[in-house]
Amino acid sequence: MEELASKVSALNKITVDIHNEVHSQHTILDQNSNSFNEFGASFATTIKKLNVMAQQKLGRSMCFMVSAIVIVFFIVYFIITRTNSSSSP
Repeated sequence: MEELASKVSALNKITVDIHNEVHSQHTILDQNSNSFNEFGASFATTIKKLNVMAQQKLGRSMCFMVSAIVIVFFIVYFIITRTNSSSSP
């Protein structure tokens, strides 16, 4: 009978641990969901502002200039990382 009681106690501890873990994971998922919703709203606002800017002549020039700078940055970054990785033994 003591063996059965110890097994029941162990199962009870395991189920309590599972419940606590599920609760903490649920909390984390809620926080992530809120973060993603905030990011989505911020991203949508940014896209709207970019569309307004792109419709203006000066804004279009600015978009091309920023795009060119970003592309050049990524090309330089890629070249540097390729050079560093190939020179490593």
